[in-house]
Amino acid sequence: MATASMKFRVLGPLEVTRGDQMLALGGAKQRALLAILLIEANHVVGLERLAELLWRDEAPATSDHIIEVYVSQLRRALEPTGAPYRVLLRKPSGYQLQVSSDELDAAEFQHLVEAAKSAPPEQAEGLLTRALDMWRGPALADFTSEPFAVSEAARLNELRLHAREERIENELALGRHGQLIGELQSLVDEHPLRERLCGQLMLALYRSGRQAEASDLYQRTRERLVDELGMEPGPDLQMLLKRILQQDASLAATASKPSTHELPTGTITFLLTDVEGSTRRWDRNPAAMREAMAAHDAVLGRLVGAHGGMQVESGREGDSVLAAFTRASDAVASAVAMQRELAAHAWPAGADMHIRVAIHSGEAEVRDGHYYGPAVYRCARLLATGHGDQVLLTQATRDLAVDALPEGVALRDLGAHRLRDLERPERVFQVIAPGLRAEFPPIKAMDPQRHNLPVSPTAFIGRDLELADIKERLAANRMLTLIGAGGTGKTRLALQAAADLIERFKDGVWLVELASLSEPDLVAQTAAEAIGVREEAGRPILKTLCDWLKDKNLLLLVDNCEHLVPAVVSLADRLLRECPEVRLLTTSRAALRVNGEAIMRVGPLDERDSVVLFADRSSAAQPAFRLTEDNSRSVTEICRRVEGIPLAIELAAGRARMMAPTEILKRLQESFGVLSGGSRSADARHETLRAAMDWSYWLLKEDEQRLFRRASVFTGGFTLDAAEAVCGGDGVASVLEHVGQLVDQSLLAPQETEGGGTRYAMLETVREYGRSHLEEHEELETLQEKHATYFGQLVEAAREKIAGPERRRWLQILGADVDNLRSVFEVESVLPEIKLALASGLADFWEARAEYSEGRGRLDAALARSPESSRVRSEALQAAGLLAWAQGDQAAAAAYTNEGLALSRRLHDSEGEARGLQQLGQIAVQSEDFAAAGSHLDAALEIAKRHGYGQIQAYCEWRLGLVALYTADSEGAAAHFEASLDISRSLGDLETVAMSLLMLGNIAMRQDRLDEAKAHLRESLEIQRLEGSSRSIANL
Repeated sequence: MATASMKFRVLGPLEVTRGDQMLALGGAKQRALLAILLIEANHVVGLERLAELLWRDEAPATSDHIIEVYVSQLRRALEPTGAPYRVLLRKPSGYQLQVSSDELDAAEFQHLVEAAKSAPPEQAEGLLTRALDMWRGPALADFTSEPFAVSEAARLNELRLHAREERIENELALGRHGQLIGELQSLVDEHPLRERLCGQLMLALYRSGRQAEASDLYQRTRERLVDELGMEPGPDLQMLLKRILQQDASLAATASKPSTHELPTGTITFLLTDVEGSTRRWDRNPAAMREAMAAHDAVLGRLVGAHGGMQVESGREGDSVLAAFTRASDAVASAVAMQRELAAHAWPAGADMHIRVAIHSGEAEVRDGHYYGPAVYRCARLLATGHGDQVLLTQATRDLAVDALPEGVALRDLGAHRLRDLERPERVFQVIAPGLRAEFPPIKAMDPQRHNLPVSPTAFIGRDLELADIKERLAANRMLTLIGAGGTGKTRLALQAAADLIERFKDGVWLVELASLSEPDLVAQTAAEAIGVREEAGRPILKTLCDWLKDKNLLLLVDNCEHLVPAVVSLADRLLRECPEVRLLTTSRAALRVNGEAIMRVGPLDERDSVVLFADRSSAAQPAFRLTEDNSRSVTEICRRVEGIPLAIELAAGRARMMAPTEILKRLQESFGVLSGGSRSADARHETLRAAMDWSYWLLKEDEQRLFRRASVFTGGFTLDAAEAVCGGDGVASVLEHVGQLVDQSLLAPQETEGGGTRYAMLETVREYGRSHLEEHEELETLQEKHATYFGQLVEAAREKIAGPERRRWLQILGADVDNLRSVFEVESVLPEIKLALASGLADFWEARAEYSEGRGRLDAALARSPESSRVRSEALQAAGLLAWAQGDQAAAAAYTNEGLALSRRLHDSEGEARGLQQLGQIAVQSEDFAAAGSHLDAALEIAKRHGYGQIQAYCEWRLGLVALYTADSEGAAAHFEASLDISRSLGDLETVAMSLLMLGNIAMRQDRLDEAKAHLRESLEIQRLEGSSRSIANL
């Protein structure tokens, strides 16, 4: 008699049936053993692993025997009496459960979902309905608290939700949108951050004639994403909203596409790579990059194939590579091999390759040679969090690969992180293997921002005792100051300690950099900028900062305080008195003498860590460098000669690209002379550091020396364009080449910007040294003038751009150089008219950043020093009026503006006259003098129309609309706002477009034209969301 087939069910509580009979599976631990074997079906699970999973870390000494008893009892239920064991098998290393795909409901479910992908909508909907009907509750529902089941249950539950999304997609294609709305509303309520479900419900509502509800759903979803995750909806959802608002005809139907069967299907492990910093390298050296990319493609293509993977050509974008593997362990092995071979490759100069690799396992749909679905998207989002030379993988891949990792390969748990646009957090692991770089900055996940610490391009070496001491002292004291001579590594130590302490402070850790600041009055503002606190009209920034911090639990790292001690003491004293949960970590060359301040002296590295630091930095400069028995004595003596000062060690190691350690030592001995021994006081260490920098400087070629000292004129870093404009010429032939040399010698540090560009920075100690040489060569004044000219031109270029669609980018450009801009005002030799033009040109920048006090102060000082009548002066007076208006000081605003207007008229400057009249109208509106406002604005509008000043026209029409609105003329107000809208659209002035739509929406709302109001307000809000303007978002 044939035995009835057995079914294993995990799509709900664990069940096993034979025919119609439910099998008894025993107690909780025995059922858990079966669940583990089902999760690892058809794979051997070792006894040690089974014990760990069953009892976690508290397995009894007799666990092997207990497991054998459980297996024996399970076999009584699972195996037919008297037959050889075919289901639960004993293997040399453990046990294996043999289950065919038609015996396990999860496998059958996945097969049906897979089959639906290539089926037409009607058939696909039937297959997916069958698949979803197999579910009896959450996967592995009786093991929700067991760690062994968490990952598999999450994977299966995610697949279930994906299958529902796929079934709904097919039903939408069949025109069943009306009957789907109820189900979709329930799903969206249950998964409010799931953007695909939101989009499907929006589409169903839109097709059902409920466009307003679709738009409202988008807004609710967006608010949840921003409030809970701090991110905007993905581009697909944003585009769907735009298409709905435009009533795109193509939304009425969807077209199905044929599937592709050539690529692997089922559960696939995806490997995705890209090259870090490739855009910058292509821009600098395209010929070398073409050669390097050919080698990169050859290496990756060969290693994908060698490990059983298939490269997905349609998945390539730029320098990325997408590969699919049927075994997760093969993907990991391939990634390790890639990183090893690329690290050993001899790359063309300026085109070295550092790739980041992400690996994720899951199911994906194949269409037209492309993979689609959550697994691919999750892999791409993981890749975006990594760094060059790093290999990251997800929990799903880790679980598949952990028992079959290549020899010597391990995984480091980096914790759970949120990935962009994805609702479910991902547990991320880093691959650790011989020959692979192991230390990286924190991954760039979308976790709520709790710090602004910079990413260091080099590893932190040693200082374990100091780090522990800092943490202990900060636990006992509210303020700790690290003191020591320049170059001893105070900043790097403080940054590492702050990074280690992020999890200790609920509101994170925040860096306030003072090295490039010269004005004590800006210390509090700089701290506020670092944390994201904006100046409020009529309130001192320190008061606003203290109020904001009163209930915050955070660590403030204030770096390089020695030249601003009184201002830092004032700030620290207020924070310590008024903000009980704020702690301060400061660095300075001397104690600050604040009540409650603890002091910790930072000295040189010990000999062991000095040698490790030298070896690490030397291998960065020269990849072939290795610390050996032959060179270790020379390296040790180098570290002794520079007395363990980290900066001096790094400068010496920067020479490893062209010298062996014995040669470096010989040159050091010649340069240092009697400094090789003697006192290790702070003064002696300062002399040693000076000698190390002298040595490094004199080894530069003459034009490299010239560029180095000239670059010290910059404050807070610079771009390559700035270096070429300010430092080029007069003996410096190739700025690009020489900047690269200074980077190689550790005299400049490259920093990648948010927009993908590069800035270069000097340590403050190095900058001071370079400035001394600039003065010795009598070049300082000339360089300061070139510096002021360059940044004056930058501000002039930004003025028009800030008023247009590139506003956000140009505000970022100026923000990156705010220290350079500030430094121009401090240079006595810069002509007063240049400072006046710079202050005037920065008015919109200061207003956008709510830095009214600084802007007005700069303008007042510049106006006082440049009393001559000129167009620049009239513009500066109007700029001061704008900032006074923003501060709520209407009397001063009117005085500034009237003086500027009078000067414009004397100079016959029609544009200045129109701007001044428009601004007087703006001030009058604020003062509720609507008659005066209308008069000023009408006069300004007439001039603007006559001369074609479009932006002034748009502003005047907008403010006349306000006057009409406040004087109960809604019809006139609407006409003015419509005129402002038309003009600003033609100019690309999105800020004014949004504000015009805001007012038109308000008028329509007052008149109960709600659909029209919603349309105007929604478009206004979407412009501001996409363009990133915060001021108008607040108004909306």
